Amino acid sequence: MRAKVAEERVAELGDRLGAVEAAAEDLRRIVGESERARQVDRELLIAGVVDLDGARGVVEEQIAAGATVLEAVSRVKERRPLLFVTRARGIRATGVPAVEGGRGLGARSVEDVAKAARETGDRRLLLRYLRMRRGDRD
Repeated sequence: MRAKVAEERVAELGDRLGAVEAAAEDLRRIVGESERARQVDRELLIAGVVDLDGARGVVEEQIAAGATVLEAVSRVKERRPLLFVTRARGIRATGVPAVEGGRGLGARSVEDVAKAARETGDRRLLLRYLRMRRGDRD
């Protein structure tokens, strides 16, 4: 009688172990996918992506075809330049003028710089605004 109970318990624990191992494998897969997605997003942001969601889909297609993340981002940037910020001739791919520190806008007041930073999303303008607000000189 005790042997039968022990065998049932061993079988039950074996089933539980199988379920735990399957769950662990699923979690490893999910973590791997999340890590790759994070790496793709990071590389796209470093490359100056304008449309993260659109570019991410194209990069994932390149990766599925066998490219590494860096190769995929490079190919997408080369083949689809409108998804990325360009500095050629002072124009971004979005049609918004690229401004060097707000000087191209003739921004003199804190409000002008704040407005320009908000409208263009230019980090340099944001930093200039913060410095002006703090009282520092350019």
